[in-house]
Amino acid sequence: MPSRAEPSRVLWLLTALAGVGFGLVALALGMDANWDLRNYHYYNGWRLLNGLVDRDVLAAQIASFYNPLLDVPYAWAVDKVPATVIGFALGALHGLNFGLLFAISRHVLTVRYRDTTAALVALAGVTGAGALSELGTVFYDNVVSLGALASVLLVVAHWDALAEEPPGPALKRALLAGVPAGLAFGLKQPSVILCVGLCLAFLIAPMEPVRRLWLAFWFGVGVLVGFVITGGSWALHLWRSTGNPVFPYFNQLFGSSWAVAASYRDPTFLPSSLWDAVTLGFRYPFEPLLVGESGNVDFRLFALLALLPVAMLARRRTDPLLRPGPAGWLLAACLLAYGLWLYLFGIYRYIITLEMLAPLLVMGLIGALPLPRRARMALAVVLLVAVAALSEPGDWLRVPWRQRAVEAALPPIDPAGLVVMTGHEPMSFLVPLFPKTMRFIRVDSTFTLPPEHNTPFRQVFRRAIATAGGPIYALHTVSDTPELDGKLAPYGVSVVPDSCVVFTSSIGDGNDPYRLCLTRRAATK
Repeated sequence: MPSRAEPSRVLWLLTALAGVGFGLVALALGMDANWDLRNYHYYNGWRLLNGLVDRDVLAAQIASFYNPLLDVPYAWAVDKVPATVIGFALGALHGLNFGLLFAISRHVLTVRYRDTTAALVALAGVTGAGALSELGTVFYDNVVSLGALASVLLVVAHWDALAEEPPGPALKRALLAGVPAGLAFGLKQPSVILCVGLCLAFLIAPMEPVRRLWLAFWFGVGVLVGFVITGGSWALHLWRSTGNPVFPYFNQLFGSSWAVAASYRDPTFLPSSLWDAVTLGFRYPFEPLLVGESGNVDFRLFALLALLPVAMLARRRTDPLLRPGPAGWLLAACLLAYGLWLYLFGIYRYIITLEMLAPLLVMGLIGALPLPRRARMALAVVLLVAVAALSEPGDWLRVPWRQRAVEAALPPIDPAGLVVMTGHEPMSFLVPLFPKTMRFIRVDSTFTLPPEHNTPFRQVFRRAIATAGGPIYALHTVSDTPELDGKLAPYGVSVVPDSCVVFTSSIGDGNDPYRLCLTRRAATK
C-alpha cells in the first residue's frame, strides 16, 4: 500500500470517474430551473460580467446584495455553450468533492485496505440526498464545499507537523490551511459555519495549550486572507454604497439608512426553542420540510448524532479505525459548525459539507465501540449502506433540457424604457434578456424597506421614474396583477388600459406567467 505521505495512485482516476458519473447524473435529472436561479444567480453574475452592478435597483430583491463572483461562470456560459454542457460541468464539479474526501480519508483511516475503504467512505459522502439534489444546479453548496474540504485535507495531511514542528513552520501551515475555507466564505457567506468550526476545534486538539491557541489564531488569519481574496472587494463595495459591509444583514449593528435596523436573517427554519435545536437532527430525516423546501431525506447526520453519546460512553482507546488526533479535531469542528448552523440558519443546504464528512466520522465513532475490529468494520459498512439506501434527494424544480439554459418569449419593447418590477416572485433572470439600455427598479420585493416616505431607496425609485427618458413599463407575474395598481400608485404611475402582454419562460413557473404593461405618469396639478 502507498504510505500516508504520498498521494494514492488511484486518486486522480477515481476523481475523474466520479466527475463523469455525476455529470451524467446531472443530465439525467434535467435542466435547472430553481427559484434562486430565477431570483438572482443568473442575473447577479450577468450584471457583474457586463459592468452593470450599479445600474438596477433591487432587481434580485434582497439577493441583489449577495457577492456575484461565484455566479459569473454560469452567466458567461449561458450565452456561449448549450445548456447540457453547463449542466454536465456543474455536475462534474461534484466529483472534486469525492477526490478531497478520498484524500482526507486516506490520511485519517488506520484500516488495512486503506485505499478501498477511503473510496467507499468518499462515495458514501458524496451521494447524500443534499449533494445529489444539487447536481447540475447553481446553489453551489457542493462547490463551496471544496474550500472547506481542502482546508480539512491540509490539516489532516500535516497533522504531525502541526502538532510537533517548531512554531514558525507549524503556524505557517495553519495559515495556509485556513485560506481555502476563507475563499469559500468570501464566495458564499453561509460557509462561515465551517470556518468557525475548523478554527475553534484547534482549541481542544490534543496539543500543548499555547500551540492550540496559536494554531487556531493563524488558521483564522488564513480564513480572513481567503475571505479578502474572494469577498473583500464586494464587502468594500457594500460598505461604500450603504455603510454596511454585509448589507443588509446585521443592520441593527451597522445602522445603514438604506435598510431597517434589523438582522434580516430568515427565521423560517430556525429552531424555536432549545429543545427543538437539540432534537432537530433526529427529527428532520422524518420531517425534511423542517430544514428546507425541497424535502431532502438523509440519515448521515442522524447516524452521527445518535452514535456520538454511545461512543463517548464506550471510550475505547485502543485499536481505533481513525487516527485519534486529526479525527478528534474534525469531529469537534463539525459539531461546532452544526451548532452554529442551528443558531444562524437551520437550512439543510448549508450543511451539505457536514453531510459529506459524516460517513468518515460515523466510522470513527463506530471504531470507539467495545467490539472486535472485524465486527466494527462490518457494522460501519452495514450502517453506511443503510443510510445511503434511505437517502431521497429533494426536487428543486427541473425542466426538460433546452438549447439555452435561460430563455423567454419577450414581447416587443422600446429599448429606451424603464422597467418597474413588483411582487415577490423571482424575475431578475429575465433582465439579461431585455436590451442592455434598459434600467430596472423593483419597488416591491422581499427586501424590507424602512417605513418612512423619503428613505434612500424610495428617493431613488421616484428619481428614476421622474427622469425616465422613454416609456415606463411594469413587470410582474399574473398572480400579482390585483395588487399592481396599489404598488405603483405611491410612485405616480398607473397601467395603460389594454397595454399588457403575458409571456412565458422555459424555466419559469408555468402556472404563473409574466406580465409586461405600459404605464403612464399621473397628471400633475
